Amino acid sequence: MERPAHQSGTHTETFWRRVGAVIIDAILVGIVAGSLAGVVSGNPLRSASISSAVAALLTFAYFTYMEGTYGQTLGKKLLGLVVVTESGGDCELDDAVVRNLLRFVDALPFAYLLGAIVIFISDEDQRLGDLAADTVVARAAD
Repeated sequence: MERPAHQSGTHTETFWRRVGAVIIDAILVGIVAGSLAGVVSGNPLRSASISSAVAALLTFAYFTYMEGTYGQTLGKKLLGLVVVTESGGDCELDDAVVRNLLRFVDALPFAYLLGAIVIFISDEDQRLGDLAADTVVARAAD
């Protein structure tokens, strides 16, 4: 997988693609996290807390690694999106750490509701993680 170039000026046209990408990524991470938690936990009473912890760690690691290395997750790749800095440079690992630490805040209170509201009210269609990391999500160049 290679880091794609982006189409300048398209970051304000990505909301619904971003929604689709996060759904795809959540399904992928959920499948892997559920499988790992099932293997790790033999006690059904502990499996919910273990599943939650595994899912949180896996989500952070997946998004951070993929965006910091390739500029996109598998969901973003399928929907033609890439994360770049506000100046158009590559999203590096340190940028990805910052934007994904705040992913958990964006997901509050109901499945990315806060993140969606912030995207709608920010001038550059950025969620909290994007604002903190100075990143935007743009369309990938064809």
